[in-house]
Amino acid sequence: MKQQKRPKNYNTRRKQYVVLGHTVFEWIQLIATLTVPITIGLFTLGNSFQQMNQSKSQFDVQLRIAAENRQKDLLIASENRRKDMDIAAENRQKDLLIASENRRKDLDIAAENRKKDLKIAELQIRIAKDNRQNDMRIANETRLKDLRIAEENRRKDMEIAEENRRKDLKIAELQINIAEENRAGAVRLANETRSNDLVIAAENRRKDIEIAEENRRKDIEIAEENRRKDLKIADFQIKIADENRQNDIRIANKTRQNDLIIASENRRKDIEIAEENRRKDFKIAEANRHKDREVTEDQQKHSIISAYYSFLSQLLLREGVHLDSENHEAARFVARFETLIAFRQLDSKRKTLLFKSLYEGDLAGHLDRDMVIDLSSADLTNIDFASPRDRIVETLPSSSSYYSMNFSYTNLNNASFNFVTFFNASFDRAMMEDVIMSSTFTTSISFISTSLVRAKFLSSHHTNVSFFKANLDKTHFEEYNCDRCSFNFSSLIDSRIQNSKFTRSTFANTEMDGSLISETEFNSEINMMNASLIKSKIYNCTFTNVDMRWCTMYGSSLLNSKFIKVNFCGCKGLTDEQLGQANIISESILPNGTIYSSKQF
Repeated sequence: MKQQKRPKNYNTRRKQYVVLGHTVFEWIQLIATLTVPITIGLFTLGNSFQQMNQSKSQFDVQLRIAAENRQKDLLIASENRRKDMDIAAENRQKDLLIASENRRKDLDIAAENRKKDLKIAELQIRIAKDNRQNDMRIANETRLKDLRIAEENRRKDMEIAEENRRKDLKIAELQINIAEENRAGAVRLANETRSNDLVIAAENRRKDIEIAEENRRKDIEIAEENRRKDLKIADFQIKIADENRQNDIRIANKTRQNDLIIASENRRKDIEIAEENRRKDFKIAEANRHKDREVTEDQQKHSIISAYYSFLSQLLLREGVHLDSENHEAARFVARFETLIAFRQLDSKRKTLLFKSLYEGDLAGHLDRDMVIDLSSADLTNIDFASPRDRIVETLPSSSSYYSMNFSYTNLNNASFNFVTFFNASFDRAMMEDVIMSSTFTTSISFISTSLVRAKFLSSHHTNVSFFKANLDKTHFEEYNCDRCSFNFSSLIDSRIQNSKFTRSTFANTEMDGSLISETEFNSEINMMNASLIKSKIYNCTFTNVDMRWCTMYGSSLLNSKFIKVNFCGCKGLTDEQLGQANIISESILPNGTIYSSKQF
């Protein structure tokens, strides 16, 4: 019995040991199997933490480098600006010194010329005085000579008369002697002869005296006449000298004035040249400053977009591509905050680049999915979506096409959408004043409550577009084709619609007061109920199958327009005179309910 139980117990224990061995082995195998993945996971987690720390350090270093570079750029720009200002100030100071020196030289030259002119005038005056004194001296000498000549002639005449008297006396004495010798015979004859001779002698003497007196008087008159002539000549010479002196003084003054005018003109020209050089230097300095500022601003914008890309890449690496980690709300808030700041600080080219990057990376701008970054209220002014194509092709384009794009609540003032295709895009409640859409091809676009003041839609094709409650005042539509477009409750005051076409579109309760509509077609179930067209100008347009019930058309013009199957029932302000301006009115219902099959007014 005992021998039989021992093997049985042995076998039982043996089985227990075998089972226990299998269990221990399985446990060891399980522990070994779990240890390897756990070790790998811990190692991977450590590497991840290490990489995150390294990424954070690299991000901090990049931020610090970007800040240092920005600080350096600002310092360099400030230093360059200061140098330019110093150079401009120094050049201005030099120009002022040169102008002052030239002015001083001109004044010195003018003063020297004036002194020379005064010396010349004084010399000419002295010469005139000397000439006058010489003329007076010559006249006096001539007078004295004439008087001496007259006195000498008088003396000679007296001597001749005395000599004649002596001769007469000698003759008389001789005759007396002869008479005394012939006294006896001819006393009477002698006495008579003597008497006659005495009378003749007295007469001769008297005549000689008269001749001498006459000659003396004539000599005196001649001398006096010569003296008067000499005085006249002297006075004339004095007058000539005075006139010459006055002329010389006038010439000297004129020359001085001309010199002063020339000096003043030269000074003015020098000042103008200096001022022009100063302006040119200032313009050059301002241009250099503007260029430096543009370079600095460009570098700043480049630094901003580089810093933003670095920030976004680090954020996506840390929080995941969709920012769906535990703190995804904070991450998305930070991403939106940084994105809005970046858009506000960038120029139009970089704004376009950033938006396209976010759109193509599925981070923002999509309408049909949950976006990582919300772009509402983003500053997208002056953004440019222009395509390199030169014309729009009405096929599905491969480039410059955007699908399910969301621009709602953004600021798109002065944006350009040229040669671009949109499919299913939303511009609801966006600011789009002065925007340009040229040669665009759109389908399923929404402009609900959007401000499109002064917008331009040129050579564009739009399908299924909603302008519900949009502000389209002063908007320009030219060569604009719109199918299934809704302008209900929108405002088109003072707008211009030219060479366009609207099909299956609605303008219910739309304000189009003061609009200019020309060469435009409204075809196929157009709804313009309750539309306001006060003082609108509708020229050469075609309205086919249009419902214009209860519209308002006070003061509107319908010149050369066609109205076929148009319902004007209840239309206010539409007169027969206005209808008479139309070219064709066929199968239409007039405001009074009358149906006209053809124009009859």
